[in-house]
Amino acid sequence: MATKDNIADIKFKSLRHCIGLLGLALPSVIVLHQYIFGKNHYLQDSISHYYYTMSAPWFIGILWGLGLVLIFYPTPDPNSTPYSTCSWRICRLIRPGYDGTLTAVSGILAICVAIIPTNENSSDSCALFCYEDSTLRAGIHYFSAGAMLLIFSYMSICIFTRTNDPYWKHNTWKVRRNQVYIWSGMITFLSVVTVGILALIDAFTDIQVPSKSTYWLEVTALVPFGISWLVKGGFMLTNDGDPSTLEQARQVLATGKVIRKNSRKAGTK
Repeated sequence: MATKDNIADIKFKSLRHCIGLLGLALPSVIVLHQYIFGKNHYLQDSISHYYYTMSAPWFIGILWGLGLVLIFYPTPDPNSTPYSTCSWRICRLIRPGYDGTLTAVSGILAICVAIIPTNENSSDSCALFCYEDSTLRAGIHYFSAGAMLLIFSYMSICIFTRTNDPYWKHNTWKVRRNQVYIWSGMITFLSVVTVGILALIDAFTDIQVPSKSTYWLEVTALVPFGISWLVKGGFMLTNDGDPSTLEQARQVLATGKVIRKNSRKAGTK
């Protein structure tokens, strides 16, 4: 019989899977939908430009879904993971008690990205409609997108690496998960910074920046974010005695039975 703790653990994992899958789906679904159902199959200059295409329902819907899940995400008790495994000073900026606020802010920013579009100025445009260009509107859009991704990066590096095990260094799986979290956060961070640098180069120099660079950098920012949340949700790289989602799926397909969790071995977060 499932206990309250087991049910809560399942709910947390499901929400984390949902967030990770939404992050992975955004850059791929909008392109596939436009390619299959649109008259023009050109790749847009950024993910944001799909707001004006046939993929708009997916773009808006995924961001709204991601935003609402993050806003109402039930942040775990900070006392449940009192040990910080990342020694970087940036991880001391926000106290553990404010994790929920940070998560909710990232959700609000995701919704802002969905409801405040950029200007329709993509080369090889597949737009079905457009608004009058607005520097203010585009500025708010890109600020929201950049801030959202930077928060995702911080969460992966500084929050996901916390643990309830003072001897975490002896846990091979926790060490591997931390490597995924830190690398994912760094790739997301570097992608956002690179977008900003290329935008400045394009605005203030005569150097020609590849028109699709923003789209691909947004992909390299969102994919690590999605992977990080999936790992946090136990999709893979789980502790001994705590079957991952992949292991559960293989077991169900092979035998029709679910692997029971060994609580004695699976206590480390």
